[in-house]
Amino acid sequence: MGRRKEKYATSSARRRSRHATAAKKLKRHRICRVTTRSMVPSAPKPTFQGDVSGLEMRVFNDKGRGVVATRHFPRGRLLLQYKGELLSKRQGLQREQDLPEESGSFLYFFPFKGKQYCIDASAETGDLGRLVNHSRSTPNVIPRALPGPIIVFEALRDIEPGQELLFDYGERRSEFLLKFPWLKN
Repeated sequence: MGRRKEKYATSSARRRSRHATAAKKLKRHRICRVTTRSMVPSAPKPTFQGDVSGLEMRVFNDKGRGVVATRHFPRGRLLLQYKGELLSKRQGLQREQDLPEESGSFLYFFPFKGKQYCIDASAETGDLGRLVNHSRSTPNVIPRALPGPIIVFEALRDIEPGQELLFDYGERRSEFLLKFPWLKN
């Protein structure tokens, strides 16, 4: 084989290899795009390995169930996770519209890495995170997004035994405030 033909044969093999590699990358990219466009990542659901000892559910006459500390928790401590089904914002808004008037909402909308998500904790699971009540004026915990995405409650200040865990639901839509005036407190 002549020198020119040999050079062409090796460059063609390299070019074919480059094209095959590029095609594989493109195929992988397409798969990733489809996966990220789907409503929820299909990876195993991460969980927050917190210690819920020192927290208990109590029933309050005026607002139903809530979470109370039975021991001291320092400021900045991650307390418990808000567990539920992870949804896209669109799916969460659809579920919110489908809720019966008399039922409470356990939907939590939040941003994570430039995307909007919703956790639906409507199912009774025994997890305490879904029972943390609202206070606009005196919250003592704040929700934080961790990789996963998961939501955990962090103590805003020291929490003493007997104190109820409260966070601001952040609901400011006038139609909800008219429907649920207790959101103003």
